[in-house]
Formats: sequence, C-alpha cells, structure tokens
Amino acid sequence: MKSELSVNLKCVLCATFQEFEKQLFSIRILIFKFLQKLSRKTESKNLRYSGKNNIYPQLAKEIDKISEKNRGRKREIGSDEESVRNERDCLKKSRRRLLSIKFFVFFFCLLPFFLSSSIFFLYLFYLTVGK
Repeated sequence: MKSELSVNLKCVLCATFQEFEKQLFSIRILIFKFLQKLSRKTESKNLRYSGKNNIYPQLAKEIDKISEKNRGRKREIGSDEESVRNERDCLKKSRRRLLSIKFFVFFFCLLPFFLSSSIFFLYLFYLTVGK
C-alpha cells in the first residue's frame, strides 16, 4: 500500500515537474523574443545613422537634434519656480476637494446608516435583556 502511494506520488511529482519545465521553457522563449525585438530597435536606430536604410541620413540626424532640443526646452519650462508653485497649489486644491468629498460621504451618507443600525441593535438588546 505504501509503495503504491509512493509510486503515485512520484508520478504526480514528475508530471508537475515536467509541466514546470514546459512553462519555464515558454518563459525563456518569450524573454528571447523580447530581447530580439529590443535589439532590432537599437539596430534600426544605428542603421538609420549609417545611411543603409535611410535615403537621407543627414535629415534623420537633424530631426533627432531638433527633437532633443525640444525635450530640453520642455524641461526648462517645467522647472520654473512659478510652474512649480502652480503645481503645488493645484495639488493642495485637489487634496482639499478630496477631503471635503470624504467628509461629505461620511457624515451625510454613512453616519445616518451607522446611527440607525446602532439604534436598531440597542432596541434589540433592550427587548432581549431588558425584559
């Protein structure tokens, strides 16, 4: 009896281990495909500068320079003190609104429910114990 149980247990363990190996293999394949896509993106970016895939390699370089300059300008605009103050003010206002909404929900929606249920349970307690 014990040997049959141990054989069955070994079979179950082998089957689960084989399933695990299959899942691990599929995960490895997915990671490999992801790395291939990632390397293709970097290769295509490098080929664009070399001129093999692009008819106008100089134009591609100019476009990239302009986009990098625009990114830098956006960072400069976002780092102004006034914009930082405005963002802080907006955050404070949104927090206040959220707090007021929570206050409203609790006191005008949940509080009457809790009060009525507590009064009901007090009444039940009075009926059962008070007599």
